[in-house]
Amino acid sequence: GLSQGSQNYYVRCKDTAGNKATQDYSVTFIVDLPPTAQIFLSDESPVKAGIIRLNLTTSEDVVYQPVLTYSLNGATPINIPLSGSGRYWNGYMIISSTDNNKIGSFQFSGKDLAGVSGNVITNDNIFLVDTESPSPPTMVAARSLSGGRIQLEWFYDDPNVKNYKIYKSKTEFINKLNYYSTSADRSYTDNSTVLGATYYYRVSVIDTSNN
Repeated sequence: GLSQGSQNYYVRCKDTAGNKATQDYSVTFIVDLPPTAQIFLSDESPVKAGIIRLNLTTSEDVVYQPVLTYSLNGATPINIPLSGSGRYWNGYMIISSTDNNKIGSFQFSGKDLAGVSGNVITNDNIFLVDTESPSPPTMVAARSLSGGRIQLEWFYDDPNVKNYKIYKSKTEFINKLNYYSTSADRSYTDNSTVLGATYYYRVSVIDTSNN
């Protein structure tokens, strides 16, 4: 249970006759624990499809370079090239849309400056993959309010929702470039309207995996 670093102990003896030593006997040694790692993902679990950036932080400086791999559902580990130095390293992994519902796990190996090897990841080394896009809202309705304001309402019964994105245009052809605002609820009131003008809206869902 000793901590990393130099340890100093001082021992003074007494014999069976009760005679006590007048000086200490010193014991000095260094505890060099194996390096451990923590992994932090740019896209928290469950991760979505795309390029995922990760940061690897070790408990102490390690020799260039530590080894980090990941595997999905126990398949062959995939190496993650790392850049950095000392305790701080970063790399990337690519998640495909076909990896949906898979379970990923990391494996780490590093060697400190004294040559002691370690392979323990102290935070959760398991992540889930969710690449499935949520279904769109249904029954989107708009009604006019006083002053030309427009209130949008829609139905969505899946609780796995982060927020909704609102798209707005003065033409029927709406795409992602027409992004207008975000709503945490299943309704939105547009106060930036002109009385008598016609507007077109679309609503999309962002789930908790950011799909």
